[in-house]
Amino acid sequence: MNVELYADEAGLLDAAALQFEIVSAPGTRPARLSRPAAVTRRDDRWAIARAVFGVDDLPPGAYVARVRLAVAAGTPTVVERRFSLIAP
Repeated sequence: MNVELYADEAGLLDAAALQFEIVSAPGTRPARLSRPAAVTRRDDRWAIARAVFGVDDLPPGAYVARVRLAVAAGTPTVVERRFSLIAP
């Protein structure tokens, strides 16, 4: 999974914390899989966050990939995208 981050001001990404999750349905907790993001800075206002998940142990079905972004003491931003795993 990856997500690109664009900040309005230089330095905002310095305080960013990202967590990638795979959940069974939108808005649910706890995550079935969870991993902190590896962040690559491109410049003061642009970064790419990535996490790699092994999904071999998940049964076929519908899931949601989620990223939680927290900057300083602000309210976290959550972005979700649905996906499906099919049986081989």
